[in-house]
Amino acid sequence: MSEKNKNVPQDYASINKLKYSNVYRKVVIPPFVGQMPITELSVANRCLCSYTVGLQNAVSLRLKDLTIQNFVVARPQLIASFSQLSSLTLVGARITNFDFIQHLTLKELKIQLASFSFEEKRIIAAQTGLQKLALNKCNFREVHLLQNIQLRELQLRENKLKNSDFVDCRFKHLQSLDVSFNLLRSLDHLVDLSPQLVAIHASTNKIGKLFYNKEQAESGIEELDISYNKLFEAYLRPLNIIKTGIA
Repeated sequence: MSEKNKNVPQDYASINKLKYSNVYRKVVIPPFVGQMPITELSVANRCLCSYTVGLQNAVSLRLKDLTIQNFVVARPQLIASFSQLSSLTLVGARITNFDFIQHLTLKELKIQLASFSFEEKRIIAAQTGLQKLALNKCNFREVHLLQNIQLRELQLRENKLKNSDFVDCRFKHLQSLDVSFNLLRSLDHLVDLSPQLVAIHASTNKIGKLFYNKEQAESGIEELDISYNKLFEAYLRPLNIIKTGIA
């Protein structure tokens, strides 16, 4: 065993993925973990709890993927120490300051059950290299801020979004959009959101009618989920739909 890893239990020396699941107590990453070749770390519970997770002993890790779910992050600014991080998931982490995100270069970001200041929303929008972004249950309605991000997948579930929040918004590379559980009354401004868009998930909204102009009918949408809406009139034949969900 190398000098660097001499304090790491021999059975753990080659582990590169570490996962704490359903640990209903305070979690402190052991000191020796910081010497392991771990690139993926997950600390997750099934439901919200008031227990904290301490990352101070993990800051030397070369993490590429970090997930914290339903734990309170004791010192969220430590997340900025993971300079090689490309994927970050924070669900129910009760973080009150997201400034650390500006020090990261992410490709995937998922945040759920959070509240942002306008400046923090701008910090997220400055992550122009993001390919996948999920901001669920975050009361996030400033869709226009995200237009300069090279997104391929965008998820904005349960944000009280209305059609007006998408007016004049355009994404160059967006392929999949999930706006389920919002307040949308139609697919206006969604179908033509991006020339690359092939999938729209808009279940559980207030959509009542589906009518399209010629330009929308010739769009490249292949998958459309409009289940659990208030549809009483729909015209879908012109669309090149491969998969659809209507309830």
